[in-house]
Amino acid sequence: MGKRKKEVIFLGVVVITLLAMLGIQQRQMKQYTEVLGRNVENTSNTAAAASGSAAGAKRQPVVYLTFDDGPSSLTEKYLDILKKHKIHATFFLIGQQVEEMPEIVERELKEGHEIGVHTYTHESCEIYASCQAYYEDVNKVREVLEKRFDYKPQLWRFPWGSANCYIHSYKEEIIQRLGEQNMEYADWNVSAEDSVGSPTVDSILRNVKKDAFRVKDPVVLMHDSGSNQATLDSLEAVITLFEEQGYRFETMSQRENCCHFGQ
Repeated sequence: MGKRKKEVIFLGVVVITLLAMLGIQQRQMKQYTEVLGRNVENTSNTAAAASGSAAGAKRQPVVYLTFDDGPSSLTEKYLDILKKHKIHATFFLIGQQVEEMPEIVERELKEGHEIGVHTYTHESCEIYASCQAYYEDVNKVREVLEKRFDYKPQLWRFPWGSANCYIHSYKEEIIQRLGEQNMEYADWNVSAEDSVGSPTVDSILRNVKKDAFRVKDPVVLMHDSGSNQATLDSLEAVITLFEEQGYRFETMSQRENCCHFGQ
């Protein structure tokens, strides 16, 4: 074979080798680019998912409207407003009035509201005479609710709250005894102050606003009695106050932790 021919063959082999190497590099580059693209896409998807999870974790705030001292001559008007706004509230009832107005309690239950115990008489000298007296008083209301409405209340509220001076000597005992019946006491962290002095719509709104947005899961104390016309007149404004801030409304037993003073 001539020298010239050998050189041509050699150059051909070199060219073929170079082209093959170039092809391999191109394929590797394509594969690298595809992998990089997938990694970028996966990273973006992961970031988006994390962002979505973070957004989901930021839950909608919740408020709990509670009414003491009912049922009363005004209760059905309260219920009309709550129904209009598709809101469920918690009513802590007085046993004597339950027996006098059972049809109102039936409506409260039918419309999805929660019922709690607020003693039978609300007379401090009777209900707080001793641990046993208070225990019997709460159970009297519980039995009325169970027998008449087939309803087992999960909550009770001390008249004047769990920090009142009447129960200092037996507070822990009564909490334990009623706890054995699967009942828990419920305080509040926002008060409308609607049973003190001469409340007005303005004063009630002012009192609610004062604490409503500085506490987590606000539990609002209001009163449902025939003398609380100002509370009734302010209810829509109170509801709107929370609705405008994006709150939803639930009953007390739906709260993650029952509201106790000092917590």
